[in-house]
Amino acid sequence: MPRSTWFKALLLFVALWAPLSQAETGWQ
Repeated sequence: MPRSTWFKALLLFVALWAPLSQAETGWQ
């Protein structure tokens, strides 16, 4: 897989996971 495609997939994963991680920290 091209590096650019892998990088975009990684950014998308982080963009979706970060808000959830922060929300869980805020609730606890």
